[in-house]
Amino acid sequence: PPRIRMTLIADIEEELKDARRARDEQRRDALALVLNALRSAEKELQRSLSEEESLQVLQRERKRRVEAMEAFEGHALR
Repeated sequence: PPRIRMTLIADIEEELKDARRARDEQRRDALALVLNALRSAEKELQRSLSEEESLQVLQRERKRRVEAMEAFEGHALR
């Protein structure tokens, strides 16, 4: 039988529910950040994101987190 392809947002919503049920706070918080970024991008564009656009959003968010971590670590070393 053909598998119904869920959108990335729907997949993350399911993962978020699982993380909440498991009381996995780090996973829950990370998934919530990702979901919020994707939803914000959709709202900004006023349409669903393509796979490529979703990937761009995720890459942008990853870059922001890495830069924040590096800034924090650099500041902590001073």
